[in-house]
Amino acid sequence: MRQTWLTSMLVDKGVMSEGGLTRRAKLIEHRPCNFPTLGGLDADRCALDALCDLGELTLEGEAMALLDGRRTYELHAGRLSRRDKWQIAGRPAAAGRWPVLAEHRCHDPIPASWCIPHIPAPPATTTDDGIPF
Repeated sequence: MRQTWLTSMLVDKGVMSEGGLTRRAKLIEHRPCNFPTLGGLDADRCALDALCDLGELTLEGEAMALLDGRRTYELHAGRLSRRDKWQIAGRPAAAGRWPVLAEHRCHDPIPASWCIPHIPAPPATTTDDGIPF
């Protein structure tokens, strides 16, 4: 169990939030709604909690999330960074660089139509043709 003075110091320094989130994003179950989310401290905005749904957004999906009033975040080097108009214009969602995720809202998950469909990898095939080497 962490000492209260240590927790207070880490929160004061911006290393950790009161909820226990750090700069390194991690998969967590959001307690109020028991929904799996990616959570961490926002890497660029004064160490505020950032919780995101797990679907990677398409270009249109990011636009729909913004119209729905949700913030969007980039996941880069294990950290969540809030996107602003400069990142949205310069690095469009689904351009293959870094995943873009939408802010989590309890009991209101993002629609699947906003996300990139993930196609499962085909099973590995062997071509040994019975050759023993």
